[in-house]
Parts: sequence; structure tokens; C-alpha cells
Amino acid sequence: MAAANNNGTGRLHFGRLKDVVEMPGFFQIQLESYEQFLQRGVDPKRRVGTGLQELFLETFPIESPGGDILLEFVEYSLSEPKLSEEESRRRGETYSLTLKVKIRLIHKDTLVIKEDDVYMGEIPLITPRGTFIFNGSERVVVSQIHKSPGVIFSYDNKKNIASGRIVPDHGGWLEFEVDSKRDIVYVKMDRRRKLLLSTFLRALGYITREDILKLFYKVETLRVKKGDKEVLALTDKVLLTDLVDKKTGQVVIEYSGRRLTKRDFETIMASGVEKVDVVALSEYEGSEVLIKTLNADPCFKRQNRGEDEPELTPQDEALVDIYRSSRPNEPHNLEGARNYFQKMFFDEKTYSLSQVGRYKLNKKFNLNVAESITALTKEDIIHTVRYLLEVHIG
Repeated sequence: MAAANNNGTGRLHFGRLKDVVEMPGFFQIQLESYEQFLQRGVDPKRRVGTGLQELFLETFPIESPGGDILLEFVEYSLSEPKLSEEESRRRGETYSLTLKVKIRLIHKDTLVIKEDDVYMGEIPLITPRGTFIFNGSERVVVSQIHKSPGVIFSYDNKKNIASGRIVPDHGGWLEFEVDSKRDIVYVKMDRRRKLLLSTFLRALGYITREDILKLFYKVETLRVKKGDKEVLALTDKVLLTDLVDKKTGQVVIEYSGRRLTKRDFETIMASGVEKVDVVALSEYEGSEVLIKTLNADPCFKRQNRGEDEPELTPQDEALVDIYRSSRPNEPHNLEGARNYFQKMFFDEKTYSLSQVGRYKLNKKFNLNVAESITALTKEDIIHTVRYLLEVHIG
């Protein structure tokens, strides 16, 4: 004999087994999530930084180009729905509530402060069934699937290219790849033209060849004894910089980015130099991709040839190169290049990994960056490149 279901649906149950656990309300997750997004019943001063509150906190304050006027977010308010669900269906209207935001306008010069409520629009309200009513029609809104923020590495066996990309919650993608044919590391910002990794690192402030090599390779200071015939101490190593005799100031061996040879060792012995700073290529199984990347950089090529440096510093030159490649149709100036690079990846108003992305980067690279810091840090980028080199060598 059929038994009535106790959950209020009016369905008949013909089974003999009784329910062990009461069927949960599957709409409850959506309903609770939307309420956390709106925070309707929470006092404005006690709202946490999620949902609408987080959105306004990320957007404000807004400063005028001259810096004399400032807009600050105070709080937002949500009205009760003007129409009920049934009335919205009957009239062909949207079941919604009104969003108003209290904005504070500050004139820095005159210290005049004004506050006012600004109408921002209507926000659809979810029904107890987990649906929305738009123009009188009841609809189910399905969340769009997109890449989760974090860092992703891959290897293309056909093209023989290792790549890594940092995917934000909002903002431009930062992609790195190793060209195995040329053994050079490239970087792409927001899927635009490729640049040398060294150019990007110079823009971060690592302006010398030594600074960059020390980030990824182990640097050793070898003591060379006069009459020592052992060549093994210097094999499979590269000079960190020009080898200069400190007593005479003469260059014994110029930096060339190649491995030292027996002839170089004999030259060092004959010069009487006692200490040699070298890069140990034991890192990344002897891969020279970073050294070859530095050798391909025009900035370091000029240094190798002893040419006069341009008016810009290596860092400023890199910033302008990045700005020129990203905004080719705009006038190129140093201040604009600095602002563009800062906002691209290091300003939380325009770039955010979100707490999910920050957690993933911390876990992937064993970092200890606070989850509240959602913009990129230099540490994130350096660890991403290091891991990419490990993927490249397999």
C-alpha cells in the first residue's frame, strides 16, 4: 500500500524501506550563499568583507586625476521588494529590491565633506525555490564555469614547450614559456606579445645580470691556488660577471655566458687572481636557459660590448619596453609605463588572485604570504619561474 511522503510534496511512496536520514533541502546551499552575498539582515557596520561589501571595498576609494577630490564608500542599503513573487509574474516585472549606496565626497583643498545616498539599481532577489523572476518569467541561473584562480603548469610534447601561467580572479594573465629550440624563457602579459623574461625581471627591479643569476642559480666563490692543475673545480661553470684583477683593475676574462674551458683556467692561473665568482650549473640539471635568455637581452648585450648606456636605467628601459608592447598606439612616457606596470599585477584594485588563488600559490610554493594580499608579489613570480624550469627539464 502506498504511503504519503512526509516532505510535503504530495508524492506517494511504494517502497517498503523507510528513510534512514531525512532528505536535505538542496536549495538551502543556494539560498544561504545568496544571503551571504547580500547580507540583508546584517547591520551595515558589522558586515564582513564578502559579496557586495567586498565589491565596494575593492572599488573605493576613488580619487580624481588631480588628487583633490576623493569618493569614499560608507555603507549600502537594500529595500524590501516592491512586488511579491505572484505580482511580479502577473505584471511581467522582475522580482527585485533596490540597492542604494551612501557615498562620502571629500574636497581635500577646502576640506568640505558631503554624504548622500546614491541609487545604484535593482538587484534580483532569489525565491525560496532557488529561482529568479525576470520580466515575469521564472528562471534558474546557472553559474558560469571558468578557470579557478591560481597557477597552472603544462608541457606540450608536440611543440616541446613548457609553460606556466598565473590566473587571477580578475586582471591580466601572466604566462611564462620555455622555447626549447632556442632555450630562451619568454613572458606574455594578458596574452599580448612575448617578451624576454629578463626584460620582465628588470622591470621588477633586478637590473643586473648578477641579480638575476643569483635568483635561480647557486653562486660559488672558488679559491684558485697558484700552481693548482685541477681543472674540475671550474668545469661546467659560468662566470658570474667579468673577472677583474682587483690589484691592477684589468679585465682577465670578460663575461660571455659560456662555460669555462681549460684555456680559461690557464688564463686565470697566469693572472694570479685568487678568487673567482662562478655560477654552478648543477641547478636544473645543467640547463642554461636563463643564461641564454640573458645573453639574448639587448640591455646586457650592450654591457658586454662596452657600449654607452642610454639615458634610461635598465629598469626604466624595461618598463617602457613593456608599455610599448602592450599599448603600441599610445605615447610612451616613463611615468605612464610605471603606472601601467604597477596596476597590471601589483594593485589590488585592478588585479586580484582572490583568497582562493592566494591559498593555491602559497600551497604550491610553500609560501607564507598573508591571504589578505591578493595582488602578485615578486616572490610569487620568482617561484613560478623556478618551478617552470623544473617542468622544462622534466
